[in-house]
Amino acid sequence: MVNEKLNIVLEKWKQTIQKEFPAKSFVSDGIINEKYWQSCKPKILILIKEVNSEEDDFKSISALVNDKIGHKSQLWKYVAWHNIGRVTNGLLKVHQNKQIISIQNAEKERQQVLKNIAVMNIKKIPGGASSDDEKIMLHAKKYQNFIQEEIEAINPDIIILGGTYKYLKEILQLEKQAYRIHKDPNNRVYINAYHPSARIKKGKYYTEVVQSYYNYLINQT
Repeated sequence: MVNEKLNIVLEKWKQTIQKEFPAKSFVSDGIINEKYWQSCKPKILILIKEVNSEEDDFKSISALVNDKIGHKSQLWKYVAWHNIGRVTNGLLKVHQNKQIISIQNAEKERQQVLKNIAVMNIKKIPGGASSDDEKIMLHAKKYQNFIQEEIEAINPDIIILGGTYKYLKEILQLEKQAYRIHKDPNNRVYINAYHPSARIKKGKYYTEVVQSYYNYLINQT
């Protein structure tokens, strides 16, 4: 199973973090629901910065999201997961039908569709309400081998870089293919996007991600 390989990587990363930062908690991530992940095409990973919480109230962001889908939760007060759900819906429809669905249609089941994806943070130690660029870059460089191993273990087809392109472009050897579209040496597609909690209109966020992928896909055929 994919999660078995992923758990090995995360456990090694956790042990390393705990030796270096014994007072800090390690927040795991990865595939939100392996059953849905296995049957979904394309496989989408959202790669963001860190968990924005100083509280030691959960150990896995992917497990937390999976548990809260369809239930009332503080999680849904944050714009990030709604944006991620919309663009996931949009990207899946573009890939399947070569058509862009409206943001109104993408709104539908934006929680449920999260079961199909994986989520990954560069920094596994929780942060505050706003990210510290220097700390994120330090973690990206220091733990680049773990970052690469986790991506390999998840093995996505599309990676949405949610405000993380600048930290990872050299580490992952990304080469630009089209507007906002990049590829790594393993031919994976990366979409350079805003962070999903960015203070921009939801329509702009949706269009930037979905339209850029649509344009790229159409030009490949």
